Amino acid sequence: MAWDNPLPGIRHGQAGYQRHGCRCSVCRRGKADAQARFRAKQRGEDGERVTVGAGPIEASTRAVVAACGPLDDAGAALGDVAVMHARLLDSIPETGRWHLLSSTTRTWRELMHDLASLVSPAGQGPDDDDEFLRSLRRFGLPSD
Repeated sequence: MAWDNPLPGIRHGQAGYQRHGCRCSVCRRGKADAQARFRAKQRGEDGERVTVGAGPIEASTRAVVAACGPLDDAGAALGDVAVMHARLLDSIPETGRWHLLSSTTRTWRELMHDLASLVSPAGQGPDDDDEFLRSLRRFGLPSD
Protein backbone atom coordinates (compact mmCIF):
# COMPACT_ATOMS: atom_id res chain seq x y z
CA MET A 1 0.00 0.00 0.00
CA ALA A 2 1.16 3.50 -0.69
CA TRP A 3 1.03 4.69 2.90
CA ASP A 4 3.22 1.84 4.18
CA ASN A 5 6.25 3.31 2.43
CA PRO A 6 7.77 6.07 4.60
CA LEU A 7 9.30 9.02 2.81
CA PRO A 8 13.09 9.00 3.17
CA GLY A 9 15.01 11.83 4.80
CA ILE A 10 12.24 13.35 6.93
CA ARG A 11 11.39 13.27 10.61
CA HIS A 12 8.39 10.98 10.99
CA GLY A 13 5.48 11.73 13.26
CA GLN A 14 3.01 14.59 13.27
CA ALA A 15 5.48 16.87 11.48
CA GLY A 16 6.06 14.34 8.71
CA TYR A 17 2.32 13.99 8.24
CA GLN A 18 1.60 17.71 8.10
CA ARG A 19 4.72 19.18 6.49
CA HIS A 20 5.73 16.48 4.06
CA GLY A 21 2.52 14.55 3.42
CA CYS A 22 3.98 11.23 4.57
CA ARG A 23 1.28 8.67 5.33
CA CYS A 24 3.39 5.91 6.91
CA SER A 25 2.11 4.27 10.08
CA VAL A 26 4.37 6.38 12.33
CA CYS A 27 3.18 9.65 10.79
CA ARG A 28 -0.48 8.61 10.88
CA ARG A 29 -0.14 7.62 14.56
CA GLY A 30 1.58 10.95 15.33
CA LYS A 31 -1.26 12.86 13.67
CA ALA A 32 -3.87 10.79 15.52
CA ASP A 33 -2.18 11.42 18.87
CA ALA A 34 -1.98 15.15 18.14
CA GLN A 35 -5.65 15.21 17.20
CA ALA A 36 -6.55 13.33 20.39
CA ARG A 37 -4.57 15.84 22.47
CA PHE A 38 -6.34 18.71 20.70
CA ARG A 39 -9.78 17.23 21.34
CA ALA A 40 -8.93 16.55 24.99
CA LYS A 41 -7.85 20.16 25.37
CA GLN A 42 -11.12 21.32 23.79
CA ARG A 43 -13.04 19.22 26.33
CA GLY A 44 -11.11 20.90 29.13
CA GLU A 45 -9.09 17.88 30.14
CA ASP A 46 -5.49 18.03 31.33
CA GLY A 47 -2.77 18.90 28.91
CA GLU A 48 -1.29 15.43 29.40
CA ARG A 49 -0.41 13.34 26.45
CA VAL A 50 -3.44 11.35 25.39
CA THR A 51 -2.52 8.03 23.86
CA VAL A 52 -4.88 6.32 21.57
CA GLY A 53 -4.79 2.68 22.61
CA ALA A 54 -6.44 -0.27 21.02
CA GLY A 55 -9.76 -1.27 22.55
CA PRO A 56 -10.86 -4.87 22.96
CA ILE A 57 -12.57 -5.17 19.57
CA GLU A 58 -9.67 -3.55 17.74
CA ALA A 59 -7.15 -5.77 19.53
CA SER A 60 -9.06 -8.94 18.67
CA THR A 61 -9.51 -7.82 15.06
CA ARG A 62 -5.79 -7.11 14.74
CA ALA A 63 -5.08 -10.58 16.17
CA VAL A 64 -7.38 -12.18 13.59
CA VAL A 65 -5.77 -10.22 10.74
CA ALA A 66 -2.31 -11.21 11.98
CA ALA A 67 -3.38 -14.86 12.21
CA CYS A 68 -4.41 -14.77 8.56
CA GLY A 69 -0.76 -14.64 7.58
CA PRO A 70 0.55 -12.76 4.56
CA LEU A 71 -2.25 -11.26 2.50
CA ASP A 72 -2.27 -9.76 -0.97
CA ASP A 73 -3.07 -6.06 -1.44
CA ALA A 74 -6.83 -6.64 -1.47
CA GLY A 75 -6.66 -8.74 1.69
CA ALA A 76 -4.46 -6.20 3.47
CA ALA A 77 -6.87 -3.42 2.54
CA LEU A 78 -9.77 -5.52 3.79
CA GLY A 79 -7.93 -6.08 7.06
CA ASP A 80 -7.23 -2.36 7.44
CA VAL A 81 -10.90 -1.49 6.89
CA ALA A 82 -11.95 -4.15 9.42
CA VAL A 83 -9.54 -2.63 11.98
CA MET A 84 -10.96 0.85 11.33
CA HIS A 85 -14.49 -0.44 11.90
CA ALA A 86 -13.34 -2.17 15.10
CA ARG A 87 -11.78 1.09 16.29
CA LEU A 88 -15.09 2.85 15.63
CA LEU A 89 -16.96 0.18 17.57
CA ASP A 90 -14.58 0.62 20.51
CA SER A 91 -15.12 4.39 20.51
CA ILE A 92 -18.93 4.33 20.51
CA PRO A 93 -19.37 4.25 24.34
CA GLU A 94 -16.93 7.15 24.78
CA THR A 95 -18.35 9.32 22.03
CA GLY A 96 -22.00 8.48 22.59
CA ARG A 97 -22.63 7.76 18.92
CA TRP A 98 -24.98 4.88 19.65
CA HIS A 99 -26.79 5.37 16.35
CA LEU A 100 -23.71 3.90 14.59
CA LEU A 101 -23.70 0.65 16.56
CA SER A 102 -26.02 -1.45 14.41
CA SER A 103 -24.70 -0.57 10.97
CA THR A 104 -21.05 -0.58 12.01
CA THR A 105 -21.39 -3.97 13.71
CA ARG A 106 -23.06 -5.44 10.63
CA THR A 107 -20.37 -4.06 8.32
CA TRP A 108 -17.57 -5.23 10.64
CA ARG A 109 -19.01 -8.77 10.68
CA GLU A 110 -19.26 -8.80 6.89
CA LEU A 111 -15.65 -7.63 6.61
CA MET A 112 -14.47 -10.33 9.01
CA HIS A 113 -16.41 -12.95 7.03
CA ASP A 114 -14.86 -11.71 3.76
CA LEU A 115 -11.43 -11.82 5.34
CA ALA A 116 -12.00 -15.39 6.51
CA SER A 117 -13.13 -16.41 3.04
CA LEU A 118 -9.89 -15.00 1.58
CA VAL A 119 -7.80 -17.09 3.93
CA SER A 120 -9.64 -20.43 3.67
CA PRO A 121 -10.47 -21.15 0.04
CA ALA A 122 -13.99 -22.40 -0.59
CA GLY A 123 -14.65 -25.90 -1.74
CA GLN A 124 -11.87 -27.68 0.11
CA GLY A 125 -13.93 -30.81 0.38
CA PRO A 126 -17.10 -32.33 1.74
CA ASP A 127 -16.46 -30.81 5.18
CA ASP A 128 -17.19 -27.37 3.73
CA ASP A 129 -20.70 -28.34 2.66
CA ASP A 130 -23.64 -27.48 4.80
CA GLU A 131 -26.00 -30.15 6.15
CA PHE A 132 -28.44 -29.82 3.27
CA LEU A 133 -25.81 -30.46 0.59
CA ARG A 134 -24.39 -33.42 2.50
CA SER A 135 -27.86 -34.93 2.77
CA LEU A 136 -28.25 -34.71 -1.05
CA ARG A 137 -25.10 -36.77 -1.66
CA ARG A 138 -26.97 -40.02 -1.10
CA PHE A 139 -29.27 -39.09 -4.00
CA GLY A 140 -26.37 -38.84 -6.43
CA LEU A 141 -25.23 -35.23 -6.09
CA PRO A 142 -21.68 -35.10 -7.53
CA SER A 143 -18.97 -34.36 -4.97
CA ASP A 144 -16.95 -32.06 -7.30
